[in-house]
Formats: sequence, C-alpha cells, structure tokens
Amino acid sequence: TPVPATVSTNTLTGNTGAGGGLAASGSGATIATDNVFVPPIHVEGGSTGGSLSWVNPFVYYVKGAIAVDGATTLTIPAGRIVKFAQSTYLWVDGSLNVTGAAGNEAYFTDYRDDTVGGDTNGDGGATNPAAGWWGGIVGIGSGAITVDHAEVRYAGLNFGYGSAGILMGGTESLTLTNSVVKWATGIGVQLASAVTHTISGSTITGNTGTGVG
Repeated sequence: TPVPATVSTNTLTGNTGAGGGLAASGSGATIATDNVFVPPIHVEGGSTGGSLSWVNPFVYYVKGAIAVDGATTLTIPAGRIVKFAQSTYLWVDGSLNVTGAAGNEAYFTDYRDDTVGGDTNGDGGATNPAAGWWGGIVGIGSGAITVDHAEVRYAGLNFGYGSAGILMGGTESLTLTNSVVKWATGIGVQLASAVTHTISGSTITGNTGTGVG
C-alpha cells in the first residue's frame, strides 16, 4: 500500500509482515532513521507510476518485478543496496539514474548476498547467492540508463529476453561508468539496441557468457 511522503518517529515491530513495506508506486517515500524497525524495506512488484528516488539509507528488498514507466526516472543514490527476490528484475521503459560514488557504490544483488547490507534474509549464512537468481536490469524503452559507481551481481535469469546482468533493447541507451557487472548467467552487458552506448572505467567479470555482447 502506498504510504505518506514521510514516515518518522514510529515503532514498527511485532508485525507478521515487514516493518517497512512499500508499493512500487510509493517506493519514493521517506522512512526516517528515527523509526524503530528491522530492515530491509520491502518493495512490492509493480509500476513506479512516476519519477521517484529510493532515498532511504536501508537495504531495499525487491519482492516482485519493478517497471519504470516511460517518460519517468527512477534514481538510485550513492550507497543504496538493492536486493532482489528470485525471478524478479528491474524493467526500464523510462530512465534509470544510478549515482554511486567512489567508496560509496550502489549495489544490485541476490537477496541471499550477505557481503553487502548484511544477512538480509536472516538465515545466518545457510544460503548462498548464485548466478541467475534474478533477471538483472533490462532497458527496453526509449529512455536512458545511466550507472556510475555501482555493482550488478548474480543476475542473468532469462525471462524471455535473454540472459544478462544488464540487457539493452528498444532504443534505450546505456552509459556505464566506474562500475562492476559480475557473476551473471549469460552475457555481462548485452547491447541489443541499435543506439550509441558508453561503457568506460568498468569491470565486467565472472559471467558465464561474454563480457559484452
């Protein structure tokens, strides 16, 4: 359910579901650090419905496929950690702007990845992340995906468009700088759109297919 623009000074404990849960369309809401709850912030699958930014300094757990609508932008600021449930993906018809920084990178990874953001699934390390867990970042619209100082890990699930960490189609353009794409099933970065892309200062490694294809 969408929430007000700001949630602050609350105790969000003892609930069967998550302490903080957001609809995709309400995922730009601010959940202040003065709330008492156990992260992550759960984000349900669906359409963002407009331009928004994931501003909260907590891990985001994406529970269903997220679609960024055409003519809108989803911004992922520096330091944000986004973990994905199995078989989910980030679908971009509009634009995605990931604004990491050196030493404060943004991460997109498997829910079971304890190396960033801690033991989010609370299983004490009983499960391990693996390639092909989620579908990656998929640009199929006519906007732009801009990723700086970020890591994309353990993607490559094929849900009908190919297996890649980042997959570009339609007329969507990619600018990937100072970033890492690794441990995907298939191609690290697949460029299937006939537009100009820029990849510089990045490391694409450990994927089961080619680095860029």
